Amino acid sequence: MRPSRSIEEALLLTENDPSKVLRMIVDGKELTKGEYLPRKHTQNAPKICFPNSSSTVTYAVVCVDIDPPFPSWSVLGAALHWLRTGLTATVDGEMKHADNIPALANYMGAGPPPGSSPHRYLFILYEQGPGFDINKWGRSFSILNRMRFDLDKFETDTGLGKIVAATYFLSN
Repeated sequence: MRPSRSIEEALLLTENDPSKVLRMIVDGKELTKGEYLPRKHTQNAPKICFPNSSSTVTYAVVCVDIDPPFPSWSVLGAALHWLRTGLTATVDGEMKHADNIPALANYMGAGPPPGSSPHRYLFILYEQGPGFDINKWGRSFSILNRMRFDLDKFETDTGLGKIVAATYFLSN
């Protein structure tokens, strides 16, 4: 995988600041950071919560597989698995989306190739920022364009705001 400043920053955030670890709920169960999930439990988008969020801020969430096709040989990484903007926080920090704002890249569950060791699926929560403009990206989010997704370039081109929290799970 090409080095990504944003991915490294998000991983460091999960290690160094427990208050910046996203809460993630899958099938009614809250996950711990780095928990292993069987593939069958990753096929629907998780519920994302950030208790330190603000109800006056708009957020975006990005999920990337940072290990494709194999953790020991991740030449296809990062692979975009989800991109949703226009999120707002409820009183308890749950991220909700407006029904009239579709996901820019629909959620795709885990899908490492047979024989692969578990991949890390990293979820990054951003402040969307007032200057965010998806039209400046100029690319579709087709399956092909999701491979080797350049998160740093996406942030720069669209004016996406700062990383506020992150977490990840493992699956294969």
